[in-house]
Parts: sequence; structure tokens; C-alpha cells
Amino acid sequence: MENILADLCGTSPEDPVPVWIHGSVGHCFNQLTLNVAPHVILAVVSACFLGIPRYGSGVPHRRDWRCRIAASLILAGLFLADIIPATISQQELGPVYLEVLANGIAALTWLTHGLALLMLCRSIHGSSRGPAALALFTLLPVPSLIITLMWYCQSGTAWSPAHPGVSSRFSILCLQLACLLLYVISYLFPAANREEFLSINNTWQPDPLISEPGIPASDWQRVAEDGESWLSRFSYAWMNPLMKRGYHWMLNQPQDVYVLPHQLQAARVCDRFYSCWQGRAALRQVEEETVSLTSPIIAGGNGNSNALDSSPPAQEGVRLFSVLHSVFGFRFYSLGLLKLAGSLLGFSGPLLLNLLVNFMESRQEPLSHGVIYALGLFAGSFLGALLRNQFSYEVYKVMLMVRAAVISAIYRKALHVSSTSLARFTVGEIVNFMSTDTDRLVNFCLSFHEVWSLPFQFAITLYLLYQQVGVAFLGGLALALLLVPINKVIANRIMKSNKEMLKHKDTRVKLMTEFLCGIRVIKFYAWEQHFGTRINACRAKELQKLRAIKYLDAVCVYLWAALPVVVSIVIFITYVLLGHQLTATKVFTALALIGMLILPLNSFPWVLNGTLEAKVSLDRIQRFLELTDQDLEAYYALDSTSGPSSAMEMRGAAFSWAPVKEESTKQTSSAGPLQLHIENLAVTKGMLLGVVGKVGSGKSSLLAAITGELIKQGGQVYVCDLEQGFGLATQEPWIQFTSVRENILFGKEYDAKLYEKVVEACALSEDLNILPAGDQTEVGENGVTLSGGQKARIALARAVYQEKELYLLDDPLAAVDADVANHLMQKCILGVLKHKTRILCTHRTECLEKADALLLMDNGRIVRTGTPAEILPLVEAFPKFKDMDKRRKDKALDEQRQEEAIETEAEELTQNNHLLCQEEEKKEGAVAFQVYKAYWLAVGSCLTLSILFSLLLMQASRNISDWWLSHWISSMSQTANTSVMVCSATLPSPQLLLFSFTGLVFEMENQLRLEQNQRCLFASNTAMQWLDIRLQMIGVAVVTAIAGIAIIQHQKQLANPGLVGLALSYALSVTNLLSGLISSFTVTETMMVSVERTEEYTTDIPIEPQDKLVQVATDWPSQGCVEFQEVILTYRAGLPNALDGVSFTIYPGEKVGIVGRTGSGKSTLFLALFRMLELKAGRILLDGVDSRLVGLKDLRSRLAIIPQDPFLFSGSVRENLDPQGQRTDSELYQVLEQCHLRDVITQMGGLDSELGERGRSLSVGQRQLVCLARALLTQAKVLCIDEATASVDQKTDQVLQQTIRHRFADKTVLTIAHRLNTILDSDRVLVMQAGRVAELDSPACLSKKDGSLFQQLLHSGQQ
Repeated sequence: MENILADLCGTSPEDPVPVWIHGSVGHCFNQLTLNVAPHVILAVVSACFLGIPRYGSGVPHRRDWRCRIAASLILAGLFLADIIPATISQQELGPVYLEVLANGIAALTWLTHGLALLMLCRSIHGSSRGPAALALFTLLPVPSLIITLMWYCQSGTAWSPAHPGVSSRFSILCLQLACLLLYVISYLFPAANREEFLSINNTWQPDPLISEPGIPASDWQRVAEDGESWLSRFSYAWMNPLMKRGYHWMLNQPQDVYVLPHQLQAARVCDRFYSCWQGRAALRQVEEETVSLTSPIIAGGNGNSNALDSSPPAQEGVRLFSVLHSVFGFRFYSLGLLKLAGSLLGFSGPLLLNLLVNFMESRQEPLSHGVIYALGLFAGSFLGALLRNQFSYEVYKVMLMVRAAVISAIYRKALHVSSTSLARFTVGEIVNFMSTDTDRLVNFCLSFHEVWSLPFQFAITLYLLYQQVGVAFLGGLALALLLVPINKVIANRIMKSNKEMLKHKDTRVKLMTEFLCGIRVIKFYAWEQHFGTRINACRAKELQKLRAIKYLDAVCVYLWAALPVVVSIVIFITYVLLGHQLTATKVFTALALIGMLILPLNSFPWVLNGTLEAKVSLDRIQRFLELTDQDLEAYYALDSTSGPSSAMEMRGAAFSWAPVKEESTKQTSSAGPLQLHIENLAVTKGMLLGVVGKVGSGKSSLLAAITGELIKQGGQVYVCDLEQGFGLATQEPWIQFTSVRENILFGKEYDAKLYEKVVEACALSEDLNILPAGDQTEVGENGVTLSGGQKARIALARAVYQEKELYLLDDPLAAVDADVANHLMQKCILGVLKHKTRILCTHRTECLEKADALLLMDNGRIVRTGTPAEILPLVEAFPKFKDMDKRRKDKALDEQRQEEAIETEAEELTQNNHLLCQEEEKKEGAVAFQVYKAYWLAVGSCLTLSILFSLLLMQASRNISDWWLSHWISSMSQTANTSVMVCSATLPSPQLLLFSFTGLVFEMENQLRLEQNQRCLFASNTAMQWLDIRLQMIGVAVVTAIAGIAIIQHQKQLANPGLVGLALSYALSVTNLLSGLISSFTVTETMMVSVERTEEYTTDIPIEPQDKLVQVATDWPSQGCVEFQEVILTYRAGLPNALDGVSFTIYPGEKVGIVGRTGSGKSTLFLALFRMLELKAGRILLDGVDSRLVGLKDLRSRLAIIPQDPFLFSGSVRENLDPQGQRTDSELYQVLEQCHLRDVITQMGGLDSELGERGRSLSVGQRQLVCLARALLTQAKVLCIDEATASVDQKTDQVLQQTIRHRFADKTVLTIAHRLNTILDSDRVLVMQAGRVAELDSPACLSKKDGSLFQQLLHSGQQ
């Protein structure tokens, strides 16, 4: 190397590149170091921009681009021109080869730079000055030119006629400096005149970069990464604007970050995934059909398509792993090359460090060797850092694609399977599939490359160890191999515990979901302690398994962490026993190599554990994805047997909610779930068909059979225009957590005329008029801020707005009062929908008088079909009032007067509802110290201090041993090759999964929400990589600086090889340490946000008062006297009063009905009685005792309530009726008999049969009967009934009312009713209006009183 440089520079080999000659910088040093090297750097950086794509033909650019392009090309020409005089005057300034090399490289550099500017000018950068870094690199050659200019001036040969070649070169040099000055001026002061400025800002409209619907594009926003140069990609310079916005706290919404790169966008990823999935599914179907051609089972089919109906066990279908392998495999596996290169470069540091320390100890090696070692350290650490960073970044992009594909696949499967198939999985399980299991599966992307790279690193380290100690390394290897079977046993135990833990986790999440959904009912019944005990029991089982997993992890980690120490002892003992002499070189090199085993050995248990967890989660998700999709072609017949006038037909059809074995198909009524048998049913177009029958007779099942939600066991089902879908209003309204308008539109475009017509028909106009934000007011999750009637009407409006031809209405009138029910019937079902085909299931038989036909159902069969006049007498059970015609005359005037009073009260209710949906509070800045303190206290001070002390001891022992090793090396007199290497392991950073479960909605909305979530994740990870590469470059600079200083000290004979080796070994680990420090800090901050939210929820939100000022008797209230004294109640400070001075007295044993229009304050009375809300003024007395002085548990447990929304939790019938286990079987069967449920429960399997999640094994009416049975078991003296029989047929309701009167004959009963016939035999009726008591008297007196509100309500119910 020295000879080559000496020949090139014309110097001696002893000092080939002199830095200082005769008081000035050496010319060779100036040309090679200050001219050639900067030009090479500029050329490489400029070349990175050559591939940047053009943004379009209409992109404007400023004139300064032309100036810089021209200056670059002129500079290229000037450097080429300078070669000519340099060859003529060979000895004037320097050797000709050096001049040709320097000028040739410079000319090529400026030509490349000019082409790069031309590409940038035509790209998205054309409207700006371009990358600042590129302009900065153009200044690197300036010092060389200035030094050359100063030489000319000092030598006096600049304009010498005796030296024409030198004068020419001086002139060219001046032109070069002038061009550079022009370049700098044009960049710093861009020349854009007013016309160009206006044309740039007014006429140029860039193409929209965001294709997502509903997300407005910001002016600055762009697609992340796409179209960026290599340099920008490697340095993440394209993230700089986003980082600047984040620094100024301008990133608050998903729309504030970059759009995902095209290859990561959810729609593109999902399309690729589904295409591959469908291709494999089609291929598998062809294979199965080929096999089935010889199967005798297919022979003799009757064409009724029973393949789906028999519901065989889930066959092994398309494997999720194989699809992920096909779609993302090539890209993912190819990243292994980056991992391989990074791992190999990781060995370059210790090897070059060894050579450099040998160089420091030796006085014989030439200086060039030290320079090469230092440059090698720089290149190895630089390229290693770059490759490792790019590997992490690219793998994370694959992880995002896998995550999008898996989550979308789970959503898609949940949408495409029938409800009967979906019932096999609870909501908690599906939530875990999309959160915990998907997270583990995605994290496998990191574990996979570690699985093969760690053994690879292990093997190379063992080979290098063999080079040092020979076959003695086999002793240590044998010890390491002994741990493999032990680790296998531990891994099996971990995997088994993992499966059990996830089962307990599913159960806990399911219980928590039920607990939160039914929290109001749970508080009514004072069941908090019971449910808390159940949840804690599930959590204890989950923690038990989690604790076992963590203990096994700790054992595994300890074994592998202690292994290097034991291995080193075994190797040295073996080496000595073989007759070798230990030397310092052997010892320290072997120790350094064994130290390199720490990372793969420590990481392997984590990697193995992550792989096992991914396998468990993959199997769980696969089991869900193997559910059979609804096969509509097999379910529905294509042609009707009755001609084109038929809207729906069923011929000999049999259905079931659950798969039925072949041997039990003939015993349909013996046991198991309800089965539906429809021999012959035809519905003509435009018909209104009413469906009536007692509770559990199969009315809702009939609608479910029409929509394909049941398992068809035989027969034919035909629906006209099936591709248009159905208009469906279910018995339990499903409401999205969004605005009222979005709930009604349900993805359809807004049509103002149609929208207004639908809102008026569904009696929503008054509600929307008084809402604070109109129809833009958001409702709570599952419509929690709406009343039952409002939810039913919004769900009905949603169905009507879809403009379908067939409408299936499952008792939408149950939750509304008589007046509203009459409005819905006249204006909606008989109005807007009069030309549609309508199938209406209802217990409000008075609304079916104008139906075209009625079906009477019982036990899953149609027992009779006829006109309303023929069927209604069989089911009607309400009294008719005389002299109603006279009272109807002034109904309109009375209603108009009452609506004015109602409006004020309704406004209070809706204002409260609007305010309930508040956006979660956001905190800015670092996580507060209070949060860390709360976490410290939750962990426990002793445990936390012991962990910190252990970490301190571990690091201190490591540093002390390193220092002692360095001291030993420095004090040795013999010359030996020694190397000290420290390899620090960083634990894998946990990934934060941001996932929000908003319900199974359409796939497009899922993709949109997933896209927003992925954007935030992508931006967060890229920001970490942006910081990581800069920190690693700091580490590279530190390594290079220490190596350079060591060489200088070596030349000055000041170096201490031991300290140099120690410093370099630490410097090599600085990159990983800095990266790990920032990564750990960032992840900790992110994770602590969860602690912050939990801490805020548990401390900042006010809890119910727990004061217990009065100790009541065990039989309190013994009489059942209820007295309201001037009660004033408001939902929240600043809102109008919900109850405004309510005063009344209900005497012991009295039966009082409570009526009033929607929002009049009926249910608020119960909330006040149970202290669900604290009174603003007044008091409520129970047997003379103020309820505010009684403890909440005592108060609520002494009262009984049957809520409007029946709440059942997963568990047996026994647990739902008697959670405390205080009743005998005979008592339970007795109340079931009184509620007409004994036969149903017996058919299901008795008291220990499971009701399913939220009681889904029963119909809504049957659930209400279970809640009634639960109340019949109570000994409370006061019973509150909140429209508890709305979903029960009138005959059953009449029997139940008699049961209630008999069982609660000596008890006080308060009944809120929409069907007035249920309270006509009450002792008194309380009429509420606008939060006040309007009337209180017997039903007979109020019905005869002209102009009374009760009379108006009776009119509405009889019309």
C-alpha cells in the first residue's frame, strides 16, 4: 500500500502521504483526502437520487434549479478541461497520474450530480429547493480548491508567462470557484418572480395522495417512503417533516401522519391475501370433488342441497400458515440475507479489534496496517449498523402486512359465517383472536430469523473457539448440548401452560364483557361482589398459569445465562488435562469468544418461547377460520314454484339452531334446541304478513330461517331478488357507536328527501329536533345513552332507509308506548312500506288488524293461517273499553297540548345522552412521576428494589471484570495476541398493539379503521428507526475516533494496549447500547400510558358513596311503604331536572302502575329509588327510613327489580336464577312453572344446562321470563317492574300478571308499562309528565276523567 501511494504521489514509502510540506498542506494529501474523498462521497449521495420517480408532466419548478444544473455541468466540463494543462505541465504542481485521477473523479462526480438535480427537478421536490443535505455535500471539495488557490498565490506563478500551463490551471480554478459560488447563491436565494410564484401556488394542483374515503388530505401530507431516494430511505430523511411536526405537538389524529406506502395499504394487502386464499380454496374444492365422484354418499340426492345443512365436523381446510407463506414468504425470507450479512459483519468488530490490539503491541507492523484496521472497523460498524437497521425496518413492514391480513381475515370470517356457527366462539375469544393471538403470530416474524441466525452465530463462534483451544472446546459444547433435552421439557411445559392460560383469558374477557354490558342490572341486584368473585377466580387461574410460565422462563434464562461461565471453566480444565499450557492470549481470546455466546444463548429461550406461543395462537386462529361460510347457493332455491308474484316460499323445510345428529332427527321434540318445521309457506309480493304466537314458539326463528341464520336440514327456501338483501329490524336493536345519522344511513349515501321521510315515519323527528347536535349527536356504545324505544326506532329507520323489497320486522313495537306504536304502524309499516313485502312478528295484536294474513305459531310449527279476524280472537287478551268514540274526538287537541310539555323534559334527557359520549381525555408530554410511583407501589417496593439492586450488581460485576482483564493485559510483559471483547445483549423490545374493537361491521369500514391504526403503528416504528440509525452512527463515529486516536498514540508511543482494547470493546457495544436505551425508554413510555389510563380510571373517576349511616333490620323494609318527598334529580350538573319536585306516597301492599310518554321520567323514578343517581334535593323514605342513610348494598339487596332489558350471564339456569345458591331445586322449578318455562328448561337439559353468552340459547321473551322467575324468588317487600313483559304474548302476559298479583299479594309492586292492559287492574296509576307527577288515581277514575292524560294514552292504545 505504501509503495502504491508513493508511486502515485511521487514520495518516499516511509511517508507516502505527507500532511505538511514547507509550511503548507501537502499536495498529495490535499488531492486524495480533501479532493478525491469528498467528490466520491458527493458522487455516491448524488447517485442515490438518480432513481427518484417523476411526479408528473405538470410539476412546476423554480429557475434556481436550472442555474444549479448548469453550474454542475459546467464544473464537470472544467475538471475535464483541467486534465489537458495538467498533462502538459507535468511537474508544475504534482504528478500527472494524481492530477488525472483527481480531475477525472471530480468530473464524473459533477456530471452525476447534475443528472441527480435534473431528476429532482422533475420530481415532487421541484416546487422546493430540494434536499438540503445534497446541497451541503457540494461544499465538501471547497477546502481543497481554496488550499490550491492559496498555493498559487504564495508561489507567485498564477499569471506567469513563463508557465502557461500553470496559468491556465489557475484560470480554470477561478472558474470552478465561480461556478460553486453561483451554485450556492442560487440555492440560498432562489430566483422566483411574481408570475412564477403565482403559477406555482394557484395553477398547480398535485394529485391527491390519499385514496381512503373519509380522510381529508392535508396540504403537506404524502405517501410515506414511496418515491424517495436510496439515501433518503437509508437515513429516513423523508421522516424529517413528520418529526418536526411531532416536536411541535402537531400529531393528534391518524390523519396527521403519512399515508402508508402502497405496498402496506390494507386494501392492497387484503386483496393479495384473499386472492391467494380463494385460489387455494378452489384448488382444494376441486380435489375434494374429484375424490367424492366415487363416494356412495352422494348418490341418490334429491336436489335439496343438504351438504351444508348436515353441518359435518369442520374439515381441515386452507391453512392460514400456507397462505401467509405464499403471499409474504419471498419478501420475508429474502430479508434473511440482510440478517446474514449483519451477523457476519458483527464478527468483523471483534476480529479487527484483535488485529488492532496486536498492532498496538507490535512495533514492527507498518502504519498502513493500523490505518486499514481502523478503516475496517469503521466500514464494518457502519455497514453492520445500516444492515441491522434496514432489517428491523423491513421486517416490521412485513409484520404490519401480516397483521392487516390476519385481522381482516378474522373480521371477514365473522361476517361470512352464520350466527349458529359463530355461536361456537364467544366474543371474548374473538377479541383475543384479533389482539393477543394476532400479536403473537406477528411477533413470530422476528422469532423466525432468530431461530436460524442464532445457531449460525453459535456455530461460527464455536469454530473460532476451535481455532484457539482445539478439541478442548468439545467439553463445553457437550455441556451446552446437555441443556437441550432439559430445555425441551421446559418448552413443553410452557406450551401447555400457554394453552391453558389463553383458555382462562378467554373466559375472563367474556365475563368482563358481560359484566360491563350488564353493569346497570348488576348494580340493581347488588351483584358486584358475586361477579367480582367470579372474575377474580378466573383471573387467579390465569395468573397461576402465567406465573408458571414466567417461572419456567426464568429457569430457562438462568440456565442459558450461566452456561458461558460453566463452559469456560470446562474448556480450560479440558485444555490443561490435554497437556497444553494456558497463556494469556488463549485465555482472553477464548473468554471473549465465549462471551460472544451470551447473546445467542440468552436469546434462544425467548425466541423458542415466542415460536411456541405463535404456534398456539396460529392453531386457535386456524380453528376459527375453518368455520364453514354461508353457502347461499346451497341454502336458497333459485326458482319459485308459485310464479313471479311470490316474494318468499318455504316447502317442506326443516331448520335447527344447532347441528343435529342423524339418529335424532326424527326425535325433534324430545330434547335439544328448538327446531323449526315449515311444511308450506308462500308470501306474495306487497303482502303484510303478521306472525303471532306465545313466547318461544319460533317467531324469531322463522325470520332467522329466512335470512339463512339457521342450519337447514331439508326442504326448499326461495326468496325473490335475494341479491338485494333484506330490510331487517331485530328484536334486540344493534346500534353503532357513532352519530344517529350514520346509524340510519349505515353506509348508504345521504338522500335528504328520503331521509326526512324515514325519520318522520319512524317517529324520530321530535327526538332529532331537540338533540343538541341534531342527528349528528353521537350515541354511546351499543346505544347505551338511548332509551329502549329510541334504539328500536333508530334500528327500524335504518332498515327502512335501505329501501329493500322484503322487510323482516321482529317486534319493533315492543319497546315503545301505545301512541308511538300506533304512529309506527300507520306511518311506517302501513305508510312508507305499504308497497313492500313485510313480515311482522309482534305481541301487539291490536296493530295486526290491517294485516293481509296472520300465522299462528307454536313449538316451531305453523299451527294455523288465516285473516286477522280468524286468528286474533285466539290470541287477544286485552279488555275493550266502551264509549271510546266520544273520547277520541278531542284527542288531537290534547296531544298537541301535551307535546309542548313533553318537549322540555325530552330535551333534558337528550342533552344528558349527548354529553355521555365524551372523548377520552388526552395528556401531553412525558408520563407524570405519579404514574411511575403508582406502578412502583403496585409491584411492591421490596421486589422493585431487589430487581434494581440485582441489575446494578450484574452491571458492576461485568464492568469490574472487564477492567481487571484490561489491567492484567497491561501488566503482562510477554508479547501475545490478546483480544478483549464484550458483547452486550439487549432483550427484544415488546411490541405495542393498538387495537380498538368496535364490533363486527362491514369489511370496508374495518379496512378503513385498520388502515388508520396501521398508519400510527408504522409512523411510530419508523420514528424509532429514524432515531436508531442516528444513534448507531454516533456509535460508529465513536469507534472510528477511538481507533484513530489509538493509531496516533501508537505513533507517539503513548498507547496502552489493554485500555485501548477495553475502550474499543465498549465502543463497539455503544451502538447497541444507545439503540437499546432509547428503544427501552420509548417502549416504557408507551407502556406506561396504559398504567396512566388505568390509574386515572381507578382514582380520578368518582365512585358511588359507600357511607352506611343507619343500620337497618334484617327484614327491612317490612311494610313496603314508599314515599317520595319533593324529589329533585339531575343527571349532571348544569342540566335541567329529570325529576322536578316529585312527591307521592305508595302504601304497603299497593299495586301502582306508572305510565307516561317516552322520556317523561318513568325509569328515572326507579334510578332514584335504587340510588343509581344521587338526589339533588328531597328524600325517599322506605318504611320511614331515608334511603340516603342506608348502605347501597343493603338498599339494593332489599329491593327487587325486573329490568326492561333482560340480562342473563353465561352459566347454567341455576346460576342465573340463584347466583348465591340459596334455593332448592323444587323452589327453582316452581317459579319456572309459574313463568311457563319449566318445559323449555327441561328440554334444554334441566337446571344445570348452559344458557350461553348473554342467554343466547333463549328467545328475548324467554329471557324476560327468566328475569321474572328470578324476581319471584325474592323476599323483597318492594318489587319494581320496568316493562318486563314487552316481548311476551298477551295471553302469557295475562297469566304472568295474575302470578305476580298472587305471589306479591302482600308486597308493594311498581310497574312501568307501555301496554296499558297490564296495569288496568292496578290499585292506582301514576302518570308522569316532564319529570313531574301529573295524575295519581285509580284506573277507573282516570279513564272516566275527561281530558286526563291517562285517558289520552288509552285512546292511543285502542286506535
